[in-house]
Parts: sequence; structure tokens; C-alpha cells
Amino acid sequence: DEIDLKDLLRVLWIQKKIIIFITALGALISVIVALSLPNIYLSESTLLPTSQEDSLSSKLGSLSTLSNIAGVALPKDSASKSDEAIERIKSFDFFSKNFLPNIKLENITAVKKWLPDTNKLVYDKKIYDSEQQEWIDHKPSEQQAFKFYQEILGINAPKNTAFVRISIQHESPALAQRWVEI
Repeated sequence: DEIDLKDLLRVLWIQKKIIIFITALGALISVIVALSLPNIYLSESTLLPTSQEDSLSSKLGSLSTLSNIAGVALPKDSASKSDEAIERIKSFDFFSKNFLPNIKLENITAVKKWLPDTNKLVYDKKIYDSEQQEWIDHKPSEQQAFKFYQEILGINAPKNTAFVRISIQHESPALAQRWVEI
């Protein structure tokens, strides 16, 4: 049962119309899908944390003797200041106290697309009516908005470098940049 290369090429040549049709159809579907997806912009900031390590664990380190006497075990791994900051940025507490008061709720939960010519946001009419400036069904809760925040927030802190990259994805590049600055 050997495969002859000449026979294989002959079969491919005979089936060339089907091969071209399938390839063209795949290319057409790819272009349609790519054009139908909304443009999402990424704004990223690279930060270098200070070298002073004033972590929660180091503050609690002086209490370790007292904790051993009381029978309470403190964690052995000391988290760096940047690790603590990253976890705080990811937290609901940071979102509700620092992020949410500086943004419009509809900009995180109801944006459908951004129009670059007019620099206007288009909202999903099923969620938010921008003309009346009111919510259609109900105003999303802080917890619902936090889920959107978790989806658009990106934090990358490679262990081999001291840099921390924070990014936000949004339909509007201006909002993405402003939100990264927050």
C-alpha cells in the first residue's frame, strides 16, 4: 500500500475546483467575521514599583513572636508591596471606592461601539437609553459592574522583571487610557 506522488497530484488536480471553492469560502467567512467584530482598544501602562518593601507581611513580622505565644500562625511567604498593590487593584473594594466613582456606569456596562469620527459612544439600546439617560430594565449593581471590570482589566507582573503592566480594554481608546490612569 504505497502512495504514488503522481497519483496524489493527479487527484488534487482533478479536485482543484472544490479545493479553490472551499479555500475561497473560508477566506470570505474569515473576512466577514473579522469585520463584524467590534474594535477593542488596549491602553497599557508599565510601572516600576519602588524598591522599598513595606509589605503587610513585613509589618506583621514583628508580631510573629507574639503570635507564636498566642498560637496563631502568620504566613511565612512575604508578599511584596507590588503584589499587594496588584491584589488591591483586582479587589472589589478598590473598584467600588476608587474606580467606580470616577467613571460613568453606562460606559463600562452598556457600550456597544465607539464612533471615531465624532468621538461618541453608542450604547446598547436594550440596556441603556442615551437620549433619555436612563436604564431600560434596571441599573446594574456594583457587583455586576465589577464583573465587567474584571473582564477588561489586565495585570501582568512577570517574576523575572520588576515591572508591572496594567491594561484596560475598551471600545473607546480615550476611555481605556483614562481608566488605566485611574
